[in-house]
This record gives sequence, structure tokens and C-alpha cells, in this order.
Amino acid sequence: MKKNIFIACFLFFFVSCQHRKTESVRENVDMCINVDSLSQAKLKVKTLRYIPLEATEQSLIRNITKIVYVAHCYYIFDRIAKKIIVFSDTGKYLYSINKVGGGPGEYVEPVDMDVAPNGDIYVADNATKKIVKYSKDGLQFEEMKVGQYFLSFLLVDNSDFLLADIRSKGILDIALAKYKAGSDNFSIIEPYEHAMKRMIIRYTPHLFFRSETISYYYARFTPFLYAIDKNGNLKRIKLITDKLPTEEKLIEWENNKYGTFSPDGFICDVSACYEADDYILLVTISDFPLYTFVDRGNQKVCNFQSLGKDLNGHSGIKGVANDFFVSYCEPSQKNLQRIIDKSDLCEESRQQFLKLNQEANPILMLFNFKIQ
Repeated sequence: MKKNIFIACFLFFFVSCQHRKTESVRENVDMCINVDSLSQAKLKVKTLRYIPLEATEQSLIRNITKIVYVAHCYYIFDRIAKKIIVFSDTGKYLYSINKVGGGPGEYVEPVDMDVAPNGDIYVADNATKKIVKYSKDGLQFEEMKVGQYFLSFLLVDNSDFLLADIRSKGILDIALAKYKAGSDNFSIIEPYEHAMKRMIIRYTPHLFFRSETISYYYARFTPFLYAIDKNGNLKRIKLITDKLPTEEKLIEWENNKYGTFSPDGFICDVSACYEADDYILLVTISDFPLYTFVDRGNQKVCNFQSLGKDLNGHSGIKGVANDFFVSYCEPSQKNLQRIIDKSDLCEESRQQFLKLNQEANPILMLFNFKIQ
């Protein structure tokens, strides 16, 4: 997409009470991924596991917005219910964070969450422009005043964060920035070339995709992905495609009522980018999802229009756990019957699924792949 001269102008003009500076990581490209050509290879599910999530009064899930797996636990962010529910790696309910309110240690409108390696939970509250850190048991908290409206974040360490989709003076003008808690340091990494007054609807509820040793971020409407290591160092990945929206198309999408639109063959978002087992799995959204596998050894790229019949009922790639990609399915009668009919279920597991009904919690799906 053609870079406009006014970027430098609006970065100066939309200055808040915080100090902003820009830094560029666009000079180098560390990897290129072609997302336009379909592969003739065969994609097969190598292993598939199901984990039912225990349903109690405290652990009922209305919507799975995000899944983070840390230290043998699944942290599930339910944005509709405004809470985080924590389960063991076998699906047993452990505890939850449900701190809705306007007092200390509470949040009004949580938009994202992340988890530290020790199990501390961080929750972003867009309404109050802060991040709240909760101890592993949820009993202690610490508040970090960001002073910016933002929609997603990534914890780099206890005080360093990456923020995404930052809005100032009613304009969505910053795609990605670095922020250090307790200071005025605010470094812009990726501005929006097309600054927006109205949000163009997203196809992902969060913008950072955390794997075990690396995280990914997609700079929307550009050909660039960022790979972020544990120290916050960024590497740039370029998507090779002819399907990026034009400036005219972005204006058309932004002007549509309620921000809804038809992709019309253009890539309008990335809904997942995780690495597990042998592959990086990237999901780009156009008229239909495209699943791109990048071999972590030789960087060979294979594009598929489907993940296969074995994963019927899945709700998209939501995270990773060890060597598995993570998704979930609803406990519909059809999905439950499909699980029960799996020949490799032990009798104990079969009986466990036979007891479930459509009022149960969603069922986690763990899987990996092989490409032939």
C-alpha cells in the first residue's frame, strides 16, 4: 500500500499528555510468506484431543474471547461476561477473576488479557485507560495507568508492554506502540497509514497471538507481520499478496454503516498466527479463511482453504498448548456425538462426554498436523 506523506504530520498533531516518539523496524524483512497460491500437498490432522471444561456456577462461559496456556493452566477471557476463568490442563475449574466495578483493582470494560509466566494475570480496561495486574490467586492487584485508549496489548515483562489499536482525539491513528509502566515513554512502532474515525470491523477479538516462545502481531491493511520474542525484540515478516485493500476500498469500508463490509476478495484481517510442533499457522481472512502453514525448519509455505473434516465444528485457532494448536467446539448434540464416536477415546472419557449436554461449557480441541 502506498505510504502517504501525512503520516509524519498526524504523528506530531495528535499528541496527548504522554511523550510519543517513533521508531522504525521497517528497514529489514526477515521472512516472506506467499499467501496467494494454494498448495497441492495433503494436510492431515496428526493428533486430536478433546478437553471438557468443568461447568460450575463460577466457571460458566458465555463466550471464549481468548485462550492463553501457561504453566499447565488454560486462562480463558470471556469478554461478554467480563471475567477470566482458569482451568487445569485436564479441564478442572481452578478460580476466576471477576472484578467489574469502578473501585481500586476493578475494571469497567475489559478488552484484552495476558498472562505472565508465573501466572499473574493482566487485564486491559479501555474505559479507564489502565492495565490491572492480579496475582496468581487473584487476591492482590496493581494498577498501571496507560493514559491512552487501546484495544489490545502484549506483556513483554512486568513493566514493558506492546499496545495495539490506539485512539486519540477520536482518531484511530496508531497500530502498534511500546509502553513502559510508570513512565511517559510511548514509542510508536507502526502508525496507521489510513487513520480512521470509525473502526472497520475486525475478524479477531484480540490483536496479539502468543505462542510459547514467540508472539505475533499483524499490522492491519499492510503486508507486515511482526514476530516478537520474550525480550520484546521485533522481526518483520512480509506477506506476498496481491489482495491488500486499496486506499479507496478502506475509505469505502470505513464509511459503511456500523463498520460492516464485504471483503470483495481483499485480505481484511489476520485472525490467528501461532507456532506449535513443526509449523507456524497463519490464518488470513478474505471472503473465506486461508490457512497458511510455514515449516519452521525450511520455511516452506503451504496454503489450504480448509483444515479438514477431522476438525469439523472447531471455532478457529485460539492459541497453543505445548505442541498443539488450540480451538474449541460448542457442546451441541452433533459435536458430542462426533466426539463419542472417536475410536481412540478411553471408556472413562467416553462416559464423561456422555454425561454432557448443550448447557455444558465449550470443549477444548487440541491438535497438530502433518503435511504430505
